[in-house]
Amino acid sequence: MSVLWEASSTRKGESSQSISERRRGAFRSSETEDAGPKQGNFRQRNAPITLLIPHTMAVRNSMSSLPDRRFLEEVTSLLQKPITVSTSEGKNYSGILVGVDSHSLNVCLIEAKDETGKLFHKLFLSGSIVTQIFSSVKPFNLQALADRLERVFPRMVKVSEGAGIIVVMDRIRVSEKGILEGTGLAAERVQKVYDEFIREQTAA
Repeated sequence: MSVLWEASSTRKGESSQSISERRRGAFRSSETEDAGPKQGNFRQRNAPITLLIPHTMAVRNSMSSLPDRRFLEEVTSLLQKPITVSTSEGKNYSGILVGVDSHSLNVCLIEAKDETGKLFHKLFLSGSIVTQIFSSVKPFNLQALADRLERVFPRMVKVSEGAGIIVVMDRIRVSEKGILEGTGLAAERVQKVYDEFIREQTAA
């Protein structure tokens, strides 16, 4: 509330009683102007609240999220593929990765084996003991396939690395396993390019 008078202000000829009445009137006038719907002991104001975030903080947060997303994409690309996990206890486990927490690196393997050949149908490892996760399988080059499709379908190919999907003509969806969605002559051309690409990758 703004100050409507100063404590030392006194009009000439006013009594202390009239001064008090004037002050009470000022309070009532101010409350009438400022008061809105009340909730509890607090008045609700209509003035918007603006939070100012330092520019450097915003830039830092946006930059830090980029490698986080890229790391998550790389980890999830290993799902349903054979990997080997090394632990701080000096043990290695090889199996199919079916679950992973990208922040804690807790992992779940199925059909896993240790160095002695002991089989674990399902194995959970805490990220606190995981020191390495690696795969001997050559990763599928999704971008290279997209570039090949771009030659046949100029400016009609989109790549989603995180999802592992290529979209052609906004209706044909392709992954490393082949066409997931789409039919017709265009889909047949996509399948032909895909088959040729896979043959070349296998031969290499």
